[in-house]
Amino acid sequence: MRTGEPLPSVSDVLAALATGLWHWDTAAGLVTVDAEAARLLGLPARATTLTEAQTRARLQRSRTPVTTSRTSAGRASWPRRAAAWC
Repeated sequence: MRTGEPLPSVSDVLAALATGLWHWDTAAGLVTVDAEAARLLGLPARATTLTEAQTRARLQRSRTPVTTSRTSAGRASWPRRAAAWC
C-alpha cells in the first residue's frame, strides 16, 4: 500500500491473513468463528460456535501456550464483556 491509496477493506485484510474471524465471549465461555477459522480448526468451512474448551482442544498443542497467553493478555485489557478477536 502506498501513501494516498485507500485502505483495504476488513474482509480483504482477513482474507490476506487467512486467519479468519474469531469472537471470544468470555462471559459465556463460547467462541464463534467464521468459515475460514473453522477450516483452520479442522471443521467444515462454515461459521460455527464452540465452547472455549472445544476450541483449545482443536488448537495445535505447541501453539496452546502462545494462544493462552495472548488470550489472557487480551482479556486483561478488555472490560468484562464479549471481546472480538481477529
